[in-house]
Amino acid sequence: MRHGKGVRVRPPFGLQPDDFLIEFGRRIREARTARGLTQEELARKLKIDPAQISLIEGAQREPRLRTVFRIAVALSIEPRDLMPVVRR
Repeated sequence: MRHGKGVRVRPPFGLQPDDFLIEFGRRIREARTARGLTQEELARKLKIDPAQISLIEGAQREPRLRTVFRIAVALSIEPRDLMPVVRR
């Protein structure tokens, strides 16, 4: 995480943004496959392009909060279940 002019600041809780996105994507993939859904089927439920699911699961796209909520609803889970645990 950058703060000011080129100064790198580590989050106080040890989890880097990239690590967060990787774990978030892994949790979506895990929930999706546990329900026997393909990326295409989940995308159809969300009315989005299947490539978006691939990008989110692969930590290449940061979804909006509304999309996180919609994914959770489509997977019949709580949005918090998609969020990595962040410990201080």
